[in-house]
Order: sequence, then C-alpha cells, then structure tokens
Amino acid sequence: MTLPFANRELAVQFPAIAWLKNYWGYEEVKSGEDDDTLGSPIDSLGLMGGRTLLVEVKRAVCGGMVRHNPTGSGSIEGKVARTLKGLHEGSTGLIFPAIRSTWKPSRPPVFVLLAHDYTERGLQEATDIFQRRASEWLFDYRIWQWTGSGVEKRAVGELNPTPGCDEYGGLRIPILPERSNRRKTPPLQEHREEANARGVGHIFDYTVGRADELGYMRSTTRSGIRLRAMGPNGLRENAIGIYIKSSSRELGMNFGFYWKRIGLREEHLAGCPAPKIGPLNIANRYISTIDEAEIALGMFAI
Repeated sequence: MTLPFANRELAVQFPAIAWLKNYWGYEEVKSGEDDDTLGSPIDSLGLMGGRTLLVEVKRAVCGGMVRHNPTGSGSIEGKVARTLKGLHEGSTGLIFPAIRSTWKPSRPPVFVLLAHDYTERGLQEATDIFQRRASEWLFDYRIWQWTGSGVEKRAVGELNPTPGCDEYGGLRIPILPERSNRRKTPPLQEHREEANARGVGHIFDYTVGRADELGYMRSTTRSGIRLRAMGPNGLRENAIGIYIKSSSRELGMNFGFYWKRIGLREEHLAGCPAPKIGPLNIANRYISTIDEAEIALGMFAI
C-alpha cells in the first residue's frame, strides 16, 4: 500500500486516529501536532474505555528501534521513559499537564504503540521490552497495527494485580539520554525572509495574518508553517501546510491541503497544481495572488 504523504508517520497517525474515534470511541485530548505540545514524546493523548492512552505512532517498527541506545536517537523505550517520567515527576511543559489532568491513579496509564508495519524482530522486541518495563514503571500497554482500513490488536499487557494509588508516589523513572539528530525548527522571521527572497513574501505575510484572524492554529515547521482549522465538530480536521523552499515568484507559494470534507476534490481548490510534498498533501497548489490565498484560507477555515 502506498501512503500519499511525505511525512509517513503522519500518514499513519491522521487516518488511524480518525478510525479509532469513529469505531473504538477514542476521545483525543491532545495531539502531538498541537502548538503547545510540539516536541512531546508521544503523538496523541486520549481516553478510551475509561483509560488514559498515551499513543506513539510509527510508520514501521523494526529491530533496533525499540530498545534504548545512548548512541542512537528516538527509541521507543526512551519515549516511554520520558512520557512516564514527565507524568509522575510533575513536568509542566508540553503534553504532561494534559496527561495528569486525564489520568486517574486507580488504573495504570496505557502506553500504545501504533504502527503500519512490524517486522518479526521489531514486534518481538516491542513486546519483550514492554513486558519488562511495565512492571517496573507501572503501565499497561497495547501494540496495534494500522492496516490502512482499520486497527488490529497485536499484543496486550495488563498489570496483575493493579498497582495501588500509593505505589505511584515512590515511582522513579530513569533518564535515558539519547543523541538528537533533529534540526532546530526555524523561527517565523527566518521563513519570512526566505519567502521575501523567493518573491512570495507578500503572500506569506497575508497568509499568516489572515490565518490568525480566521482562528487557525499556527505552528512553524522546518519547511514553512502549518495551519489547522476548527471543523464543524469542534475538531481541527482541515489543515494547510506552507512550503517556502518549493515556492517562487514565477509559480507562487506552495500550499499543501489536508481535509475530511466529503465531496471536496483538488479541482475545487484555488491556484494551480503543485508537487505533492509535505505531511498534509492530499493535494498541493501554487497560490500566486492574495485573492487565491483568501479563497484557500476561507474554504478551509470552516
């Protein structure tokens, strides 16, 4: 199955979380893509069946990705440790306050690993490490697979007996340091300067200002900015990505569109076809005028 996203983890996260909401009653409290949670160790926080779920999403889980390695980066074991440490030791930033506001110590938090593909070794390592760490760090776990049409259960772990509320008070999660290979996200001003240099600064400035007026949630990315709009059900279902480095005076600014509206097709969008890049790319369009930017922002703001 080909996933039509440049960011392949979001290609799993977006449809899988939507499916969980529709079919399993998952209630998302926070997404790791929200402005105030960017950089969080998990991708989604939610409630399901009275339990607090901490969801980490991967395109694929292979051998060597799960176990902590101090010379590597982004291990799943490290994400579990960082999440639970932030929960139990009172971290005040990112997604941790939201976790504490939803979790009740009468039941352990549930760490969920959700991936599109598992190798045999990757699945075995995930199961082995979760089994060992669950009893040490007091959490239940689920290993789920997104098939492209639904979520299937691969492994389930439940502590028995359930820990008492007082046991969490003395819990100490170790720091698992890892090397970071992530580049720092450029600030908005740097993107503005890049847009000016490419001859689309006027469209960039209009888009940023107008998006704020229309209530979009705005965040910067390495390639530009991301705008998320409130949908009719109170969820941020529509999104626009702005890709500065693939924009030019001659072509316009590259907008990437993600939507859930039934019946909306690429030909309904403003502008001209552009290369499909970025995590939101059901379709990409070159927006070359302020009027086209206004049409695009107005269409996706509701």
